Amino acid sequence: FVKRRWSRMEMWSLKLFELLLAMTTLIFSNAGSLERSSRCYIPPTVEECSIIRRKWSFVNATGSCELNFVCSQHKNAFLTKEECDRVCQPVAGPKQPPTDNCAYWIQNLDQCRFKRETFYPDRFGRRQRVLLFRFCGPSSWKLFAYYFRSGECAEIVLRS
Repeated sequence: FVKRRWSRMEMWSLKLFELLLAMTTLIFSNAGSLERSSRCYIPPTVEECSIIRRKWSFVNATGSCELNFVCSQHKNAFLTKEECDRVCQPVAGPKQPPTDNCAYWIQNLDQCRFKRETFYPDRFGRRQRVLLFRFCGPSSWKLFAYYFRSGECAEIVLRS
């Protein structure tokens, strides 16, 4: 066996190859963990459920985990922010503004200045137990109602 002396260029090429090999191995070994679980893409909802809890869930519009009201057995509901972040890694970059509708504000009731549980007619004129809420963020002129029995959330259009 003849001992060979490596040139500086060959050593540099070998080090570069080792670095690329290590980076490729690292990227492909973690590729599965970088994928977001399919349960993260299910929109959190309070409609059509009997028990509503305040839990962490991944919100696609903002690309992050948020604390909000969600059905207790919903697939996109987590007890801690850490668990939510682990299963549904947040997306870096600019966040979209929140949507100004009943579904968004029922999830973020803490930002509404008026909340009242009362009875109000549904769209068929039947008297139903509802949660009325208003003065939510920029939509201070909108009145929303969450109907407990049906789980429906709707904007109430006031006629003058």
